[in-house]
Amino acid sequence: MVRVDLEIEQIRRSQLHWRESPGRMTQISLPPNSPENPLTFTTANVPDANYIMQEQMIVDDGAENASQEGHKYPLGIEDKIQSEHWERRHKRLKILLDAEKVEISDEGPQQGSDPHFMKVALYLAAKKGDIDGLIDALDTPVSLIHNQITPLRNTVLHVAASFGNEDLVRFLAYHFRSLLSKRNHRGDTALHLAAIAGHLGVVDVLVRFQMDQLNKDSLLDVDVEKNNDTLIGKFEETVVVNNDGNTPLHEALKNNHEKVAEYLIKENIEYAYYINKQGKSAFYMAIEASKLNCVKAILSTRRPYTDQHILDEEITKGRSLVHATITTKNIVLLQEIAKTKPGLLHVKNEHGQTPLHWAASLNFLEGVEFLLVNFKMDMFEKDAYGFYPIHGASKNGHVGILDELLQHFPDAIEFVNDDGQNILHVAAMYGKDSVVRYILNTPELDLPLNEKDKDGNTALHLATINWHPKVVSSLTWDNRSDLGLVNIDGLTALDVAEENMEAMTSYRQRLTWMALKSAGTERAKLKNKPGLEKLKSATYETYNMDFSKDRVNTLLLVSTLIATVTFAAGFTMPGGYSNSEPDQGMATLLNKLTFQVFVICDTIAMYCAIMVAVTLIWAQLGDLTLVLNALKVGIPLLGISLTMMLLAFMAGVYLVVSKLVWLADVVMILGIISLACLLSLFIPLNLPYTSTLTILRYISYYPFCMLMLASGSYYDPVEHDSF
Repeated sequence: MVRVDLEIEQIRRSQLHWRESPGRMTQISLPPNSPENPLTFTTANVPDANYIMQEQMIVDDGAENASQEGHKYPLGIEDKIQSEHWERRHKRLKILLDAEKVEISDEGPQQGSDPHFMKVALYLAAKKGDIDGLIDALDTPVSLIHNQITPLRNTVLHVAASFGNEDLVRFLAYHFRSLLSKRNHRGDTALHLAAIAGHLGVVDVLVRFQMDQLNKDSLLDVDVEKNNDTLIGKFEETVVVNNDGNTPLHEALKNNHEKVAEYLIKENIEYAYYINKQGKSAFYMAIEASKLNCVKAILSTRRPYTDQHILDEEITKGRSLVHATITTKNIVLLQEIAKTKPGLLHVKNEHGQTPLHWAASLNFLEGVEFLLVNFKMDMFEKDAYGFYPIHGASKNGHVGILDELLQHFPDAIEFVNDDGQNILHVAAMYGKDSVVRYILNTPELDLPLNEKDKDGNTALHLATINWHPKVVSSLTWDNRSDLGLVNIDGLTALDVAEENMEAMTSYRQRLTWMALKSAGTERAKLKNKPGLEKLKSATYETYNMDFSKDRVNTLLLVSTLIATVTFAAGFTMPGGYSNSEPDQGMATLLNKLTFQVFVICDTIAMYCAIMVAVTLIWAQLGDLTLVLNALKVGIPLLGISLTMMLLAFMAGVYLVVSKLVWLADVVMILGIISLACLLSLFIPLNLPYTSTLTILRYISYYPFCMLMLASGSYYDPVEHDSF
C-alpha cells in the first residue's frame, strides 16, 4: 500500500481541484510554483454541451459569471501538462465547437445519428495518444465522436484507455464526459479496460472524473437498521459493472494488477463488496488469489454496510470469505481475517460446513491447528450431509488432520454420521487405504473393526460395495476382521461382491473378489434368499461368451504364429550345417553351449505353442466351463512359450556375434532386460490369487499390488471437492 500511495501522490502533484457552486467556480488549491494566471475551464456556450473550453482565469467578478446554462461538471485534475500545449489544443477545439450545430446529451448520439466504424486516423491517434492528431481526425460536427466505434463497439476513450494514453484520456474526459459511461460489446467502460490493462495513471484519471459525479457521502447518512433498502440502492449506484457483473476491481484482480486493485480499493471500497454473476465479490477474488495487501486494504476500510454484505447468504450465494481463505491454505490471510472480522469464523458455506470442516477436508493442517488452539472451534457440529469435521478428514484421506483432531478431542473416534458410520466406515467407503492402515496400526484408538452402520454394513462391506481392492486387502489381512459378518440383507462381503459383479466385469471388481476369496471369506448360508441363484454362478457369469470367444481366437492365433516361427528356426540353425564327413548334415556349432541353449529353448517354445493351440481348440466347443478351463491351462503355457522364444533368440544372436565382444554384451544385456520385463508382466496374471494357503498369499501379495497399480486401484482416489 505504501508504494501505491507514493505513486498516486506523484500522479496527483501539481494538480488543480475545482468545485462548482451556483454562480461561480472556486479554486480549492493550486500546485506548487503555479503561474500567476492559471488556467480555468468553463462550459462552452453550446446548449447541453458535454465538453469544456479553456479561458484565462480572471478576477472574482469575472469568475462569478463563469457559470452558464447547461450541464455543469466539477472539474478534475490537470497532471503536469504544459499550459501552452493545453491552451493551443483547446483553441483548436474551440474553433470546431463554434461551428457545432448538433446538440449532445449524456446519452451520446441523438436520434438519426447511427454509429459507424471509427476512422482509421482517429483510431491511430487514440492508440498513439496523439491529441493533435485526434483533433485533426475529428469530423464536423464534433459531436459525432460519440458515434465513432470499433467493431467491438469501443469508443475513442476506450482505445486511449486500453493503450495507457493518460494525457489523451484526460483531454477526452474533460471535453466529452458522456464517453465515460459508454460501453463496448462486453459492457466494459473505459475504466474497465484501463483496469484490465493495468494502467494505474489512466485509472486514476478516470476514477477522478467518475467520483466527481457520485455523491458517495450520502451513503454515510443512511441509517443501516431503518433504511436497508435505501442503503443497498445507494451502494449499487456507486458501482459500474460489465455484462459479467464485474467491476473494474474484479477485472484488475483477474488480470493480476495488484497496484491497480489496491488503488481502486482505496478510492472506492464499494467495488470490493459487489457480487458479480458468478457470485464472487472482488474481496472474495482477492482472497482466492492470495493478494494479502488487497485484503488488508479492504479490511482496514470500513463502511456501515460492509459487514452486512459479507454475511448476507442471499447476496454471497453461500461463498464464505473464510472458506475461500482456507481454500488458498494461506495461514497469514486466515490470521488477518480472524483478527479483523472474527465473526466470519462462524459462517457456514453452501454445504453447511464450518471453517473447521473445510480446513479438515482440504488437509490445511496449519489452519486446523489455528482454529482449534485460538478459537476453540467446535468439533461437535455436523454439516448438511451429517458429517463431523473428523469424517471430512477421513473421507479425503488426511491422516495428519485426523491425528491433530484426535489429540484435541480423543472421544471424536466415536463420532458417527447420520448413517451410523464412524471414520473407518467412511475411509473404507471412499477407498482411503492410508486412513484404514492408520486406524489398523494404531491400537490405542481402540476402534472396533467389525462395527456395523445403519444398514448393517461393516467397513469390509462398504469397501467391497465401492470396489476398493486395496482397502479390502488391508482389512482381510488383519486378524481382527470378522469375514463372516452379514448385513441386514443377510449378505457377507463376498456375497455382496458376487451379487454386484456384472457379466463384463472390470478388473477392479475382479481384484476385489480375489482379495476376498484369498482371505477365505465365506458365502452366507441362506436359503430362498433373492439373488442366491446368481451367487452360485457369479464367477462364471463374469465372462461374457462373445468376449471369451474373441479372447480364445486371439490366443489361438498367437500360439499358431509362435509354433510356425519356432518350427522354422529349428531347421535354420545359426552357423549352418557341416558338408564334410563324418559330420555331414550336423550343425557346425553343435558343441557350443549357447547353441545348445538355443535348441532347447526353441524346442520348448514350439511344443508349448502346439499344446496351447490344441487346448484352445477345446474352447471352441462353446461350453463356458470348457472355455474357462482351457484358458487356465493355455495362458500359462503360452507364457512359457513366449519366454523360451525370447531366450532362444537371445542365445542364437549372441552365438553368431560372440567374436565381437561389445556387440555380444549388448545383445545379452537387452535380452536380460526383456526377459525381466516379460516375467514381471506375465507372472502376475497367472498366480493363484484366490488360494487360501498362507504361503501362497504371501507369495502373491506383491504381484497382487502390481495388478492393483496396473488397474489404477493402488493409490487412494482423489477427491477434487469435499462433496
